[in-house]
Amino acid sequence: MRNYKDIIKKYSLPFLIVLIPFLMFHWFLPFVSNLSFYIDHRFSVEAQMESLFAIKNGTFPLYVHLSIGDFTASYMLLSGQMFLPFPYLASLMPGYWTGYAQDWNLLFQLMTLPVAHLALFFLLRRLTVNKLLAFLLSALTVYNPRYLITAVTFGPWAAHLLLCAVIGLYYLRPTGKKGPLLIIAATYWVVASPQAVDVYYSMITVCFFTLVFPFFVPLILSEEPADARRSATFWGRVVGCVALGILLASADLVFLYFDTIQQGGISSNSYDWAIQAMDTPWGVLSNFFSPLRTSIASFGETSVYLIVALIPLLSLLRIKIPPIVWVIYGFMLLIVLHMMGPYTPVHYLFWKYLPLASNIRLPARISFVLPMPFMLMLIWMFHIEPVGIRCLGRRWQISPRVFLSVMGIVLLTLYVLALDAVSNNFSLLVRYNLQIIPRWVEPLTITTGFVILAAIVIHGIFPLARRRTEFVLCILICLNIYVVFKYNPIPWFLQNREDMPTLTELYHQKSMTLNICPEYFWLSLDKRCLDKTIEHREKYVLEPQLGAIYRKFRCVNNRDEAYQFLNSYRKQDEIVIEGYCEEGRQSNTTERDNPSDRVTLTYSSYNRLVFSTQAAVPSFFMLSYARSKHWKAWVNGESTPSYRANGYAQAVRIPAGESIVEFRYWSNAAFWGLLISCLSLTLLGCILGFYGTSKPMGYYIVAIAVVIAGGLFFLWYHSLYSGRNFNTHYHWETPSSLTLSNLAYNKKTRMSSIAVTDAPNAKSKSLYTGRYAVDGGTAFPSCSLTDIQERPWWEIDLGRPEIIDTIMIYMTFHGREKNRMHYCRDNIRPIKADRNILRDNGTVFNKPPFVISISKDGQQWESTLIDEVGCSRPLKIKLEQPASARYIRIRASGICRLCLDEVEVYPPLIDNSP
Repeated sequence: MRNYKDIIKKYSLPFLIVLIPFLMFHWFLPFVSNLSFYIDHRFSVEAQMESLFAIKNGTFPLYVHLSIGDFTASYMLLSGQMFLPFPYLASLMPGYWTGYAQDWNLLFQLMTLPVAHLALFFLLRRLTVNKLLAFLLSALTVYNPRYLITAVTFGPWAAHLLLCAVIGLYYLRPTGKKGPLLIIAATYWVVASPQAVDVYYSMITVCFFTLVFPFFVPLILSEEPADARRSATFWGRVVGCVALGILLASADLVFLYFDTIQQGGISSNSYDWAIQAMDTPWGVLSNFFSPLRTSIASFGETSVYLIVALIPLLSLLRIKIPPIVWVIYGFMLLIVLHMMGPYTPVHYLFWKYLPLASNIRLPARISFVLPMPFMLMLIWMFHIEPVGIRCLGRRWQISPRVFLSVMGIVLLTLYVLALDAVSNNFSLLVRYNLQIIPRWVEPLTITTGFVILAAIVIHGIFPLARRRTEFVLCILICLNIYVVFKYNPIPWFLQNREDMPTLTELYHQKSMTLNICPEYFWLSLDKRCLDKTIEHREKYVLEPQLGAIYRKFRCVNNRDEAYQFLNSYRKQDEIVIEGYCEEGRQSNTTERDNPSDRVTLTYSSYNRLVFSTQAAVPSFFMLSYARSKHWKAWVNGESTPSYRANGYAQAVRIPAGESIVEFRYWSNAAFWGLLISCLSLTLLGCILGFYGTSKPMGYYIVAIAVVIAGGLFFLWYHSLYSGRNFNTHYHWETPSSLTLSNLAYNKKTRMSSIAVTDAPNAKSKSLYTGRYAVDGGTAFPSCSLTDIQERPWWEIDLGRPEIIDTIMIYMTFHGREKNRMHYCRDNIRPIKADRNILRDNGTVFNKPPFVISISKDGQQWESTLIDEVGCSRPLKIKLEQPASARYIRIRASGICRLCLDEVEVYPPLIDNSP
């Protein structure tokens, strides 16, 4: 019986630690609730599914294509965490490919928290912290509001806490292989995680923790200060293990940096970009008083942190504060000042001089690094013994934490009294959040803050009541964390499992198009697309055809000349080529004759496309993917040069007759990154095999490492161009003379508004300009789009009065809602007054009736009202009799978005029946 009780006593807290995430987040448990983390979580899961789908079909993706342009797969692989084991485990679970991918990701994500929590708990126990305090302080660190920002994926949050804990444990017991191996594994987890900004802050936290820990331990264990030799040895071993972990993650790191970040022009951000979405100074300070009044990057969940902030007041008691405590405090103070952005010079100095810091927006995001220093300071605070002071002629024994808690109660009282005076000095998000959550929530958190500080006073004054007080503190602080998590300013997302693509839907999608997310609008390019894509969208349009043959071509010297011609003179059957010097740089004027030119896509995958072409005369074949050094072209099995076409795409010269044109995407960064990772894995096997292991077993370990590393590299290389053929349907033929009579092609347009991103960092402010309705592509991704407004309109200028007979309007949405949109500021609405939950509410598109107006001079207009649109596509408007017009305007009704896939205008005597 006694053994049974001992087992319960020993393992009760670890068991509770494992259960905590499912208790703390019970209101959005996977498979039970329809809530999930913020909307970005769904996007990361969709990127994961796309990556897993590629690998499942035998191709490791180096490139994927968005309907809005060039997009390397490195961003998708990073978002999907494809260099970590979690996605592969999740994909094996039942229901993953039938709508429950988000749920499995949430489950695995929640399961990572106990891993970090247990590691910190054991570290604190090794530092002689009693069980309840160890549980309490580790819970405060792991379940920090900052986690809610990182919780979009299996981000570096749990990984960096685990890494710090493992480094601390290794310092306390620097023997055996377990510690170095765990450091290597945790480092790999951190570096291979998504959200590069949090990876950056993770490494800052780990570096700082590693530097100060040897000096901090003697304060707690009452040891002699660490000698230089022991510290240097410890630092050297940790640096070596961390470096090896980073090298193992090179497959992810090198690919991401060289193929996405470097090409994305990430270094060109201004300081105004860096300080966007910042919290107010009062909001930053509220982390110590009322966590619900802090921004989305908050770090405070309890008033316990207030006693840490007041540590300098101990000088009033003439308590000598150790130098290492001052170092930790100074580091934390710099971080808090940084969070205030331009209100202090700290953020600007960091932004200007700290490596890579100029690429990070949202000053308060640096709060990521605060929980670990706070934990160290709280360990010290609860470790300090009472000191004697003389007051009123008597000598008193007072605990420093008691004094600081009393001061904290005073400041918290002043804060509450000042709330009315500064009620508007909070971010809009915070003010809105306080309006929609129950009124009792904030008073509860503030009251709990008072009680917690009072409990710490009791804890310091009455030694015999400490155990019971610690138990009460655990309950109160866990309650506070629970409330802050549930009602924080970050909205929970109301997920619809039917929106997640199934395996069958993905196969069907690939049979129709190679574009990822073909049903989405992307109103923010952010860093997902490369600079050349963004620049081109501002100057021209993306080609709507995947591949086409052009007999007529115009040679130009550079892109400026190309854009000048494209925007003035280009016809639908003509291509603009840069750097092609044959035939005296004259345009090919061969007349179109039978047989017509044809293109058929015969092999389609992520990194490889093969076309079968039939050309009547030597011509140019154009692929609408962005031309880059990564794409290599072959014609009939022979390597051939590609030229930039129409300012953006790539074209190759093909002979008359039948030809096989092949394009392959190759990445040196991906190759060298994976090679370094595999060599690092081999090096790790050699280290394990040759040091501290018997010879026969050591040889086996080295051999296994070599086989695994070589096998991974061979499988990766073999998969690039030999994956499953999706048999994507694509066929193109020479446009008929009837199609070429379209008077609207490439003409000037105007709109009442252009759908723009609400992300200030986006380099392209407009993605769906009016000219996308006259680019020759009738598919939905090639559309023009207005902002949501009253009676939006679109107008075309034909250049001169033309006799017109028929107007064809292609619209995907006829007066209905479209729910699935990316980064659309008006489709995210709160749906309950007592819960901070977000979902796609949908936006009405193309609300009828439509008014179609024509004018010769832009002053006098003749209008036609279209009441019934129906489900036919296109909408064909035939005038009662041909009319002369230069301007044509299309206007929708009510509040909606006007979304036009294509508008075609034809002269009389043309048969345009759909």
